[in-house]
Amino acid sequence: MKTLGLYNESRGQHSCGMLVNGVVYKGFDGTKEEGDTSLFKDLIAKNRKLKWEGGPIMIHTRQATIGAKSAANCHPFEIKSVHEPKKDLIFMHNGSITNMWALCQKTEVPFADWTVDSHGLGMMVDK
Repeated sequence: MKTLGLYNESRGQHSCGMLVNGVVYKGFDGTKEEGDTSLFKDLIAKNRKLKWEGGPIMIHTRQATIGAKSAANCHPFEIKSVHEPKKDLIFMHNGSITNMWALCQKTEVPFADWTVDSHGLGMMVDK
C-alpha cells in the first residue's frame, strides 16, 4: 500500500486519501510547496498503526485541475446514498469531466451540491 501510494504521488501532490478497513483517511496540507511529494508519506506516518484487515483498499493522490486545492476535495469521497441510506458510496476519479453541466441537467444532480467534478460524478452514479 505504501509503495503504490508513493509511486502515484509523483503526479498527484495536492491531496491524497485512502480507504482501508471501510474507513476513509485523507491528507491535505496547504503549506506544501509545488513539487513536494511527502504528502502521502505523511498520511501513512500519521496512520502507521493501521493494519489491513481484509476487504478493498483504495488509494488516491490528486493533482488539482477542476476544483480548489482543499481538504474538502480530497478523494476518495464518501457519498451518502439517497437510495440505500445505510450503504454509502466511496468514489474517486482521475481526470476532468468537461461536460459536467450537461450531465447534471440530464441526471438531475444539483450543480451546486459538490465542489469538484469527481464528487458530482459520484452523486450521479448513486442516481
